[in-house]
Amino acid sequence: MELTIDVKEIMARVREVLTAPKKFFGKAKKEHGWKKAFSFVLVVAGAGHILTALYNILIYPLVSPTFAELFGIPAVQLNAGQVAGATLVSFIVTLGMSFIWGAALKVWLAIFKVKSNFDSSYRVMAYSRTPNYLFSWLPLVNILIAIYSFYLLVLGLENEYGIPRGKAILIIVTSVVVIFVVSILAVSLIPTI
Repeated sequence: MELTIDVKEIMARVREVLTAPKKFFGKAKKEHGWKKAFSFVLVVAGAGHILTALYNILIYPLVSPTFAELFGIPAVQLNAGQVAGATLVSFIVTLGMSFIWGAALKVWLAIFKVKSNFDSSYRVMAYSRTPNYLFSWLPLVNILIAIYSFYLLVLGLENEYGIPRGKAILIIVTSVVVIFVVSILAVSLIPTI
């Protein structure tokens, strides 16, 4: 398996997916395979994890006492080594989860009788998560980031599969509801200590 990583091209793609997503997804539909999208995830998620680590080392220690007091939660602070270790583990999990989310989207599309393959599902999922990869470390605005990623996923589904916006929204919302219900059930089965 050969991966080509052109950071300059990936940064141009980041700019386009964030500022001109309809145009971007129209072009992305012409891609073949999943490797280009994986290279994108590798670089963009890597950059996001570096930003997260820098925030956790440089800024979080300054604001965590305020957040802890404001929300009544204990302030947790990690040293730089702990942050680096957690960041590396999180990055590896993110790369693995990109494949799981791509496969899950393919299965979910099949339930809704949308013909797809893993490559196209992976691309849509990978590119739509760009705001999450880069900016989810920003406190208080990460809800807006999640909403924008949802919007990008809708656009990706529309462009890649030619499905109407309402059906794309239905597909995503039902998957979120199912994940939420399964999560609640799983948590309820965990014995309390």
